[in-house]
Amino acid sequence: MPPDPPDPSSGVQVLTTTSTPPTPESPPPKQKTPKMPGWLAPMFLAIQKVRDLTVLGIVLAVLGIVVSIVVWIVPNSHTLQQEANAATQSAQQHEEDKQWQKEVLDRLAKVEASKEQSLAGGGGGGGKQNREEIRAEVYAELEKQYGLPAGTIAHKLPEFAKKIKDDPASSLLEQANAAYALEHFDEAETFFLESAEQENKQRTAQMIASYEKAGWAAEKTFRYEAAIEHFRKAAQYTDQKQRPVRWAEIEYALAYALSDARRYGEAEEILRRVVRQQEESLGAKNIETLVSRSKLGNVLKSQGKYDEAEAEHRVVLQLREEVLGTIHPATLDSYNSLCGVLYARGKYAEAEAAYQVLLKLKEKVLGAKNPSTLAGRYNLARAIQEQGHYAQAEAEYRAVLKLQEEVLGAKHPDTLATRNNLAVTLYCQNKHAEAEAECQAVLKFKEEVLGKDHPSTLKTRELLKAIEEK
Repeated sequence: MPPDPPDPSSGVQVLTTTSTPPTPESPPPKQKTPKMPGWLAPMFLAIQKVRDLTVLGIVLAVLGIVVSIVVWIVPNSHTLQQEANAATQSAQQHEEDKQWQKEVLDRLAKVEASKEQSLAGGGGGGGKQNREEIRAEVYAELEKQYGLPAGTIAHKLPEFAKKIKDDPASSLLEQANAAYALEHFDEAETFFLESAEQENKQRTAQMIASYEKAGWAAEKTFRYEAAIEHFRKAAQYTDQKQRPVRWAEIEYALAYALSDARRYGEAEEILRRVVRQQEESLGAKNIETLVSRSKLGNVLKSQGKYDEAEAEHRVVLQLREEVLGTIHPATLDSYNSLCGVLYARGKYAEAEAAYQVLLKLKEKVLGAKNPSTLAGRYNLARAIQEQGHYAQAEAEYRAVLKLQEEVLGAKHPDTLATRNNLAVTLYCQNKHAEAEAECQAVLKFKEEVLGKDHPSTLKTRELLKAIEEK
């Protein structure tokens, strides 16, 4: 039950509460902005103008720079593109040069060895070529293969090889190839051997190539016994059954070194095995097979086995004429080898006739002044001389001597050989004064070029003594 309301008569005051809405707060009274003194107004306006002008100046300056850049770029954009293209092409050319130079360094020893082998295999039909002449021919051959202008390799390769050799990051094989190109053959041999030993555990193709190249480097310094040892190792690690062609190639190099060391019997034995393998793997008419057979013919000749040597050279000549043609350099070498055997057997009339045929071919193919042609004329004069036709031989010697002095120089070994034989023919005709003068001149040059104790110098000295005693 709710409590009773209080009695009004009790005097108790009753309080009542009413809900009055809140009165909103009055906003703060606005502050009046103080007025700028009249004397300050002009100064304020001046500052305002300066600020506006500065902003405008910056904008105009930036705009001017942009316009200048655009004005410069538009007419020069073609030039800039050309320069960018040139830079790109230069970088590409640099990489291409680097690539072919590395390949040439890697191939040089092998290509040069093949060139020397072909000359030796053909019986020296190209005349006596020195190291510079052979290297020049190898460079020319490689330039044709790589489509390079003449003289490019001789100009660029030495500097590149020096960088490779001196670069610590280069491998031993790369350093060896570079040293070989620079004709530092002793150093190259050492690097090749170190490279081979490094690869020895894996028995890789690179190891075999390193031993082989070490052999060619040793050959360059006439260290034939060392070359034989290196080639034997290369052959030892080459499986004849799995790689018969490669095996024959290395065995041929071994026979080549044995021949240079005058170990002809061993060279003959190896060459016969090589020829059998090449005939089986490559065929009887293959170019490499014929090179090996030609070398075998020369080794037989060096042992005095003239019948076998002549038969071998006649077969090779016939096959080369059939496969390569009559005027191919290898065919001409076979002609020269056959002539050499006929001469060695004392068949001077046959040798003369064969040399006449060879000389006509060389004059047609190579030209009258080619060193190989001149060597052919010298050999022809020798064959005539041996038949006792001294006046005819003298005329031939004088003709070839004139060309040799022009082409090769007065001190070249071929020139000196011709002068020496000319002195002999003069002596045989009792022209002792002319013979003595010629012989004295030859001896002077030989002592200067070859040395006083060289076998060729000693022979000329003996000839001079015999002439003086008459």
